[in-house]
Amino acid sequence: LLKRAPGDADLLIETARVYGWNDENAQAAKLYERVLRVAPARRRDVLRSLAWQLLWAKRPARAAEFFDEYLRAHPRALQARLGLAEARAASGRTSAALQAYRAVLAREPGNARARLGVARMLVRERRYVPALAEYRKLLAVRPDDADLLVEVARVSGWNNRNARSAALYERAIRVAPQRRGALILPLAWQLTWSGNAERAIALFREYLASHPRDVRARVGLGDALADAGRPGQALIQYRAVLAHRPNRRNAQYGAARVLGWMGRYGAAERVYREVLRRHPGDVAAQAGLARLENWGGRNRAAARTLSALLRAHAGRTGLRHDLATAQYWSGFDDLALTTLDGSRTRADVVLRRHIRHELAPTVSASLDGSTDSDRLHIVAMTLNSQYHFGATRWLGLAYRVARLQQNNPAIRADNRLYGHEVLVSGGQRIGSLDTPWGTVWPSVALGVRNYSNWQTFAWRANAKWIPTDLWRVDLYSGNEVIENIRSIRNRATFRSLDADVSWQVLPRLNLGIGAGAGIFDDLPGDRNIRRRFRSHVLGVFHLHPRIFAEWSFLYFNDSNPNVQVGYYNPGAYWEHRATFGFSTRWHGFALAARGGMGRLTEDPGSSDWLYFWRASIGRDLGGAGGLRLVVGRTDSKQLAGVSSAGYRRTYLSLGYIYRF
Repeated sequence: LLKRAPGDADLLIETARVYGWNDENAQAAKLYERVLRVAPARRRDVLRSLAWQLLWAKRPARAAEFFDEYLRAHPRALQARLGLAEARAASGRTSAALQAYRAVLAREPGNARARLGVARMLVRERRYVPALAEYRKLLAVRPDDADLLVEVARVSGWNNRNARSAALYERAIRVAPQRRGALILPLAWQLTWSGNAERAIALFREYLASHPRDVRARVGLGDALADAGRPGQALIQYRAVLAHRPNRRNAQYGAARVLGWMGRYGAAERVYREVLRRHPGDVAAQAGLARLENWGGRNRAAARTLSALLRAHAGRTGLRHDLATAQYWSGFDDLALTTLDGSRTRADVVLRRHIRHELAPTVSASLDGSTDSDRLHIVAMTLNSQYHFGATRWLGLAYRVARLQQNNPAIRADNRLYGHEVLVSGGQRIGSLDTPWGTVWPSVALGVRNYSNWQTFAWRANAKWIPTDLWRVDLYSGNEVIENIRSIRNRATFRSLDADVSWQVLPRLNLGIGAGAGIFDDLPGDRNIRRRFRSHVLGVFHLHPRIFAEWSFLYFNDSNPNVQVGYYNPGAYWEHRATFGFSTRWHGFALAARGGMGRLTEDPGSSDWLYFWRASIGRDLGGAGGLRLVVGRTDSKQLAGVSSAGYRRTYLSLGYIYRF
C-alpha cells in the first residue's frame, strides 16, 4: 500500500504504529519522520510517538529533542516527561535525566519508573546512600520483585554494605529459585566480603562443581578460604589457577597475600616482583610489597611508601587500609584514624573500631594471688583507670591493696600485714613518622605506698624509643618495696635503672640485650648494689597460630651478699632458659601458653634445674568489656623483677577491663 501511496500520512502513521508493536522501532521511527516531511501539519500528531520509537531504537539524543519539543506544548504530560528523562539517561546526560525524573516524582510520588530512574542516576553519580534510600521505597511496594532485589543487592555491594547485599541476594533466590545458579556466585562474593567466609566457601564449591573452569570463581574460593583462616588451602586454589594462567593477576595477588600471612615473605615478594616485571606500574603489587615490609617490621618505611601510593591513586580504597595499618603499627593511631575517616569497607570499619576501642577511656580491676614454697601468700586487688587525650597523651590513676601472710617459723608471730599503693601516671608520644631520630613514648608515675604504717614515696619512669624500623630501646627507672614480710619489717627498698635494646634481624627472628643496676637500702643501714645483664634470642616458627621458641640468659651479682633482710641475695646468679609457646584465637577466645626449662647457678657453685609454665585465656565481651585469666608456676629464684621469696611460686590473676 505504501508503494502505491507513499505520501499518504494516515497510512504512514498506521504502518509506523504496527512496526512499533512488532518491536521494529527503527523502521517505525523512519516512517514517522517521513510523515514530518510529507505532512508537516501532522507534526503534533506524531511528535510523541516518534520520540518513543527513537528512544527504543537506541537514538536517545534525537529522541530527547522531540520529547523537549512536545513538552513545550504539553508541559503537564507526565509520560512524555518520563520519556525525556529516559532519553537523557540513555544519552549519558545524568544530571539532566535526574532533574526530569524528579519532576515526574514531584507530580506523581508513586511513579515507580521515575523513582527507579532517580535511583539509577544517583548510582551513576556514585551517590549510593541516597540511591539506596530510593530503592528501599521501591522494595517496600515490590518486596518480591526478583529483578529489583538483584539490582539493589548489586548497588549495596558497591556501597560496601556487603551483609545487606548478601541478604538481598538470598531473598531473590527465595523469590525466584530458578535463578539460584546465576546468583550464588555474587552471593558468595558478598558473603566473603561481609565476614561470612565459611558460607561463601560452600557456595563457591557448589558453583565450581558445575563450572570447574571458571577462573574468577576459583580465585573467589581462594579469597574465602584465606578469610576463613585457611591460607594453605587458599594457596592451593590460587596455584590451580596459575598453573593454567600464570599471568592471572588476581590469583597472583591472592597467592602473594597468603604467602605473606604464612610468613613466607621471600616467596610472596617474588610473586609481586614477577607482576611488576610484566606490569611496572601495577599499584596492587607495589602495595603488596609495602604490606610485606609492614608485616616484616618495617612499619615506618611501609607507611611512607603507602602514603605516596595513596596520594597518586586516591581512589584505591584498599590502599587506605594498608596505610592505616602501617601507621597504627608504627604507633600513630591518630594518623590511622584520619586515613580511615569516612571509609565504609568492612576491613576499614573493623580497624577503625579497634583503634577507637583502644583509645577509649578505661577502668579495670584485677585480683591476683600467689603462694610460694616459703609459705608466703599474697592476695592483691588493683583498680586502674586511664584516659587518652587524643592519640598522643594519656593520664592514669591506679590503686593497689595487698594482703601478705607468711606461715613460716622464721617469721615472728605477727605474720600478716597489708600494703596500699596509689599512683598517678601520664605519658605522651614525641616525634613523627618523619622525625630523623624516630619516636619516643615517655611515661612517669608518682604516688605513695604504705605497708604496715611505713610510708614511702613511689615513682617510676619509662621510655620506649623506636629510633628506626627493626630497632627498639626500652628504659626503666623506679623504686620498689620488696614485697615479703621480713623485707617490709626491715624497710627494704630497691632503686634501679635498666636499659634494653632489641633488634629484629629477620621478620621472624629477634635479638635482645639489656643491662641494669640497682641499690637495695634497708632499716639497719646496709646497702647492696645489684648489677644485671640479660639477653634473648626469639624465633617465630608459625604465625597462625603463633608458635615461638626463645632462649634467654640472665646474670646478676650483689655487692654485699651478707645482707639478710628477707630478699634473695646471692653473690652471683646465672640463669639460662629455653621457652616454647603459642598464642591463637579460638571461637572469640584469646588463648596463650608458654613453658620451658632452664638451668640456674648460684655463687659459690650450687646449681639446679628450673622449670616454668604459664597459660592465659581472654575474652572480649564487646560493650560489656573484657576478661582475662592467667595461671602459672615457676621455680626460678629470680622471680618477676627484683625480688624473690623462695624456690617455687604458683600464681593466678583474674582481670576485667571496661572501655567507655
